[in-house]
Amino acid sequence: MSFIDLNEINLEIITSSLVLFGFAGVMLLVSAFIKNLNARFFVPFSILGIILANNLYPLAGSGFYGLFNQDGFSIIAKSIIMLASILYLLLFLRLDDKKPGEFYALFLFMVGALLFMVSSFNLIFIFIALETSSLALYSLIAISSNIKATEAAIKYFSLGALSAGLFTFGAAMLYLASGSLDIATISQNISQNDLSKNMIVLLGASFLIAAMGFKLSLVPFHTWVRDVYEGASLELAGFISVVPKVAASVVAIRVFKLLNDAGVSYISLALSVLAIATMSVANIAALASKDLRSMLSYSSVSHAGFILVGVLIGSADSITALFFYWTILLFANLGAFGLLSAVKIDEGERYTHTADKFNGAIKTNPAFALCFGLFAFTLAGIPPLGLFWAKALLISTAISHSELALGIIMIINSAIAVAYYLKPVVAMFLKPNEKAIEISLSLAQKISIGVACIMVACGLAFTDGILTVFNFIITSTEVFEF
Repeated sequence: MSFIDLNEINLEIITSSLVLFGFAGVMLLVSAFIKNLNARFFVPFSILGIILANNLYPLAGSGFYGLFNQDGFSIIAKSIIMLASILYLLLFLRLDDKKPGEFYALFLFMVGALLFMVSSFNLIFIFIALETSSLALYSLIAISSNIKATEAAIKYFSLGALSAGLFTFGAAMLYLASGSLDIATISQNISQNDLSKNMIVLLGASFLIAAMGFKLSLVPFHTWVRDVYEGASLELAGFISVVPKVAASVVAIRVFKLLNDAGVSYISLALSVLAIATMSVANIAALASKDLRSMLSYSSVSHAGFILVGVLIGSADSITALFFYWTILLFANLGAFGLLSAVKIDEGERYTHTADKFNGAIKTNPAFALCFGLFAFTLAGIPPLGLFWAKALLISTAISHSELALGIIMIINSAIAVAYYLKPVVAMFLKPNEKAIEISLSLAQKISIGVACIMVACGLAFTDGILTVFNFIITSTEVFEF
């Protein structure tokens, strides 16, 4: 008699994470014995690990007795996470890079944990993946060894610990009410036992909303954002603005959609309030920002508000738009943060990337100005660039699901975003040149930013095809009914 059914275990479901953990372990060993290795070894080795992991995950199936499932959400999220990881690794390949092997090992541990998280359907495993990726991220921020980075890492760690506590309380309360930690079973038990208005369920849902609010940087849980974006390197800040949030949004879709389907209608009201606050407060803060780095950090919070609308609506169209939004945002933020990281700054400056610094850049650095203008227009949602279609689809689905007020607020916030994204464009194209900016880009960085430019500029040609593929994959999932 066999107590363990290997077919039910199905290790293949977490193969991609295991491969990345293995590569990270090898990198730690190699860097411990060979001291003179640098990014020219670590970056290609890390990319090799991610490419291998990308080719090893199954396109469907479940494992560990249903604790992990490979559905449409996890397939799309894994593709975005791994593509983004490769492109950001190229950004790290600077000519003067002195990052130790531990940096790249931690990076792979984080990516592996994020892949682990998007396949998990159990709150304990989601928590383990969430904290593994977060701990690696705190270390990546602190590894720069400057005061601002250390301060940012400590603040992020402190708020992350609070978030972990909230998630634990939320999971415990849902277990107390439903007798399960499997999110599909929790939803089923709440629905069958008419627990949708039970106080324990409402408290559990509230704790989970707050915990995911920290991870998605929703207002008022976004207080870590500015410090972290200022303390971390610009390349890492760009990565943080998209990749961990893609994984967190998959968890939010699953947990909140299933709770909403179980009749916990309070979820919709709470997410609506958070989405409105996140879009509006962050946009006003971005509008008042003097520094482009600070502006991009607040704008990333505002984008999280738009993404939350996709989670709130929970239809196949809204979730398709949500993943398309992440895809375009990946390329636009990669380009914007990547270009700013190439600008030489004076150490000790409080505001290192003010708009005035780029006055007349179209004359002194025309390629830089044209590329940054393209990314700024994309992030602003100017038609026909990709993010316009993602926002339009989210707004139309909100209105078609009787969320007219929410749709109008999204339109108003889109207009505010245009105002602050135009500030650097006006400085670069219309203001007289005062001082040329010094730019340094390695070949790998040029390739990474070049890919982002092509994807953003040619977004219109890819939009319909990407939306069609995403919609097909999402509607093929067996866990959710749309």
